[in-house]
Amino acid sequence: MTLRLERFWGSQLESQIAPHIPAIAQLRLEVFRDFPHLYQSTLAYEEKSLQILTQAPHCFILLVFDVEQLVGASIALPLEYAFKTAEVKQRLSRQGYSPEAFMYFYQSALKRSYRYQGVGTRFFTERENYVNSLETFNYCCFYAIQRPLDHPQCPIHYVPLDHFWSRCGYTQLPSMEISVFWQDRGEKEKSSKIMQFWMKNLI
Repeated sequence: MTLRLERFWGSQLESQIAPHIPAIAQLRLEVFRDFPHLYQSTLAYEEKSLQILTQAPHCFILLVFDVEQLVGASIALPLEYAFKTAEVKQRLSRQGYSPEAFMYFYQSALKRSYRYQGVGTRFFTERENYVNSLETFNYCCFYAIQRPLDHPQCPIHYVPLDHFWSRCGYTQLPSMEISVFWQDRGEKEKSSKIMQFWMKNLI
């Protein structure tokens, strides 16, 4: 299988990525409706969110194509632009970290039939290479949802990605665990989700 990777960053990112926003939004809806996210959203909301993300300084977007079909997308942007809430920044500061030193890895989306072929590893290496090239950030991080394996919608053969993330050099920082509210697929209203903080020191 031959896949094509395209990278977007810099002052022209917004205009260059604009034609791809609808496809990225549709990809996110498709991928994150499955376990463990069970995310219920709309195309309009996803498009608006992506447009806001692309306005962040140092935003980086990696797209993966099979011929002309978008099959994967991965985004990185400074943590201070990914999380506007003061709580995350304050908790990092109390532990001796500078929030401005973190590059945040937004959720990567990859169609199911393209998984377990090394693309996930490329998502991390490509973003880390970009972050290192900036010589501005000391850490990469992301938040991952925590779901119990006895959840009623957990597939029989589901395997959490914790081991994969550890192999990529990331470790959990339990003190940074947060609760986030969104509406699960099939729910009538939003409910609380536990999100675990993972980070990697680039120094």
